[in-house]
Amino acid sequence: MSAQNYLNLITLSSLIALVFPNVSYAQEISGAQIATNVEVDDSNIKAGDILSITPENKIIKSSVAYDKKIFGVVVEDPAIVLNKETSKTIASLSQGEAQVKVSTKNGNIQVGDFITSSDEAGIGQKATTEGMVIGKALANYTGQGVASLPVYVNIQYQSQISAGDINSLWERVVAFTSEGLRQPENFQLLLRYIFALLVGGLSFIFGFIFAARALRTGLVAVGRNPLARGTIEVNMFLNLGAILFLSVAGVGLSLFIIFYR
Repeated sequence: MSAQNYLNLITLSSLIALVFPNVSYAQEISGAQIATNVEVDDSNIKAGDILSITPENKIIKSSVAYDKKIFGVVVEDPAIVLNKETSKTIASLSQGEAQVKVSTKNGNIQVGDFITSSDEAGIGQKATTEGMVIGKALANYTGQGVASLPVYVNIQYQSQISAGDINSLWERVVAFTSEGLRQPENFQLLLRYIFALLVGGLSFIFGFIFAARALRTGLVAVGRNPLARGTIEVNMFLNLGAILFLSVAGVGLSLFIIFYR
């Protein structure tokens, strides 16, 4: 159903572009909500709820943090709706601006923060670790309880930490660790990150120790045997080069462990 919906959307957009080529109308359409009617069994699903799709192809409220099966968000009165409307359908948006229900359970939300699902059914939260996100926040929210927040919906897997969030890196690490312990499917990823951190950290530490030792040994040797200074200095540079290479290789291996999928 999803693939057919996307095909219908592409066909509709192409027809609009051909029939109405003027710029002002095109801009109006591009900013409008284009949703898809999907059938649900839950009558409590309301506008702003984040939706997921089950292995049985049923649409339900998302109730898992960083849900890999995020489907979209429920919207009211979209400009264009694909598929026939029935008493059991709701309009779901998978890309574009929409009002999304969120809470500050995972921290205050700032403009540009990624929003993901949470363990509260249908409610979004700030994404602080790697995983699936619903989109980016278009406004701030620092209040209590659940609120409706404008979000640019663009469902994707997000793995980057922006430069503006470096100050909260420790909170992200703690959140990711607790998330990995709560969800068995993330535990393997957590172990991989820990292993990568050990490889990179130990490579840097041992590289620094051996480099300092080689430098000190070389200086002592030059002091004891000034006539062999040239040979000793060459050996020092070769040793330092080898140590640097091994340290960089260790850090590179740790990055490979993190990003290889």
